[in-house]
Amino acid sequence: MIDLGPQQDAIKEKYSKDYYHSPQCLAEVAALWGIDINQEANQHGVFKDYETETISAGAGSRHYAEIHLAQAPNGLWAAGSSYVTPISGAACGPSIWSPHAYESRQEARNAAIDSSIQGLEHARNRTDSCQTQSNIDGCNKLIQLLQNARYQQLSLFD
Repeated sequence: MIDLGPQQDAIKEKYSKDYYHSPQCLAEVAALWGIDINQEANQHGVFKDYETETISAGAGSRHYAEIHLAQAPNGLWAAGSSYVTPISGAACGPSIWSPHAYESRQEARNAAIDSSIQGLEHARNRTDSCQTQSNIDGCNKLIQLLQNARYQQLSLFD
């Protein structure tokens, strides 16, 4: 993993609290990824083209996660993820604003999987009145599937 956070912070500092309104700031942060902001990312810094892999707890399950991966023109990889349960969820596309860049697709994929697992663990461990045993079971099943997906082996014969 490459930590772009310090460089991003230095750029944002030049534009004060309103950095997120500045097209120049957006362009400078995009340049860290080798991106022309008008072609490869939208006005919010999310990569325009990225692949999505969906992992579901089973047919008809309302527990699933998505892994979002994009390779920047400079060869670095950005990761995003999402997870959904019947009582919670979160989503984040691969963005130039991510402080973490990855040198390989697999490294980015594992980071996105870890992010989904973390969110699902939080959803599983909720103690409010919305929590159900069915939700806990669905989260546990999906967490296990995601952990197994970290070590996905590609076939040499496909």
